[in-house]
Amino acid sequence: MATTSAATAPEHLALAERARDRAVRRLLAEQHPDGWWKGELATNVTMEAEDLLMRQFLGIRRDAETTSTARWIRSQQRTDGSWAT
Repeated sequence: MATTSAATAPEHLALAERARDRAVRRLLAEQHPDGWWKGELATNVTMEAEDLLMRQFLGIRRDAETTSTARWIRSQQRTDGSWAT
């Protein structure tokens, strides 16, 4: 069953093409002259917790790293007990 829409198929295509073109322009504006992009990196406790889990699973966990990372993870806990995501 076909659905009705205020925009026709050609109008949807034109909208999609404009969105694509805006995205391409934005990406090209952010691109370094050498061809690479640099984004801002942000992390939360999930990455560190997953790293600890992976190291344990692979058998390469070291106590000093575990202690340091666990201390950092605990320092990120909010006063209400939640964690940033």
